[in-house]
Amino acid sequence: MNSVLAAALFTNPSLLTNMQEKYAEWQHNFENDGVDPLRATIARLATDGLWFAEKFGLAPPDLELKERIYKELMDGVKEEK
Repeated sequence: MNSVLAAALFTNPSLLTNMQEKYAEWQHNFENDGVDPLRATIARLATDGLWFAEKFGLAPPDLELKERIYKELMDGVKEEK
């Protein structure tokens, strides 16, 4: 994935424009949905990592662990400061 993204970035950066715009929109939503922007961003980045691990078979967690991870992330996002 890194190679594909790097190739797109260096050979034709416009290929990433749609993806960058969508991620910027999501990040804006995370920062403005009423929860702590830091916690929401941490959850988003962790979820991106989980997706990446699953998509490329890079030691993805089993279903039980994955469910526990998502629960922990959601609990962390909902915690009061």
